[in-house]
Amino acid sequence: LESTFKTCAYERPEAGGDMERWKMNVNSLGNVARVLGTMIKYEHECQVETENVVKVFDRLGVPRSEDIPDCLKLLSSLARLFYWVCRMSGSVAERLQERLSMHEDPDYVLHVMVKLWTKCVDIHNMIGPA
Repeated sequence: LESTFKTCAYERPEAGGDMERWKMNVNSLGNVARVLGTMIKYEHECQVETENVVKVFDRLGVPRSEDIPDCLKLLSSLARLFYWVCRMSGSVAERLQERLSMHEDPDYVLHVMVKLWTKCVDIHNMIGPA
């Protein structure tokens, strides 16, 4: 599971690319994220690359256009995984600092999280009250 989470190709292909393969990869990555989140919830040791979660949030959750992301299931599974990774750590700030690669700036992570949250609120408001 951990190696699939690290290596699964989640980037959307250009026009004419293999969309079926991309859909399968996104679905698989969502399932893996959900299982890893459940394992962490029940205190099983897992090595989750936090920077991978942030990169997927940045690439897929915060589209460059005003379109709604078409991989909401993946994003919700990753959000759940991220929640459990943070919840099971003693300090969220220390966990993020420890897990982020030397190339990741904490400001970048916060910027991505704020943009993703803003996009989620916008989608919620667009859907309207249930």
